[in-house]
Amino acid sequence: MKDGEKIAELIDALGTFRQDFVSSGYSTMAFLLLAVGWLITSKSARAFLSAHHWLAWTAVLLTGLNFVGYAWVSLKIQDTSQSIFDTLTKLEPDKEVYEHHLISLWGVWMFILFNLIASILIVASLLAIIRNPCIGNEEE
Repeated sequence: MKDGEKIAELIDALGTFRQDFVSSGYSTMAFLLLAVGWLITSKSARAFLSAHHWLAWTAVLLTGLNFVGYAWVSLKIQDTSQSIFDTLTKLEPDKEVYEHHLISLWGVWMFILFNLIASILIVASLLAIIRNPCIGNEEE
């Protein structure tokens, strides 16, 4: 494979990698925010979880594991993106052509931070339901 073909392939891979990461990050955030909204606004969900503490505790555990897994995978993806970028730098010194495709460490940490905030909101909602089964079950 000629250097020009290899450079084009690596630039394409880097761009696709970034696009998929950002799309996945926003999708994950949307799902977490939907879960938070559901827990906060659904009286029937709160009543069900308060009656089934084991399920609420399982959700707390899974939310924590999800966050740890998301952070680990995100950092691995950034590392792979950086590796592709470094290879490109050796082949094509003109970084203007491809540097906008790099998944930056700062950007990854922003996605991780937002995921952490949403995860904390979910866990806080679940713990509030476990501690006070009457939350949201009062008659209006």
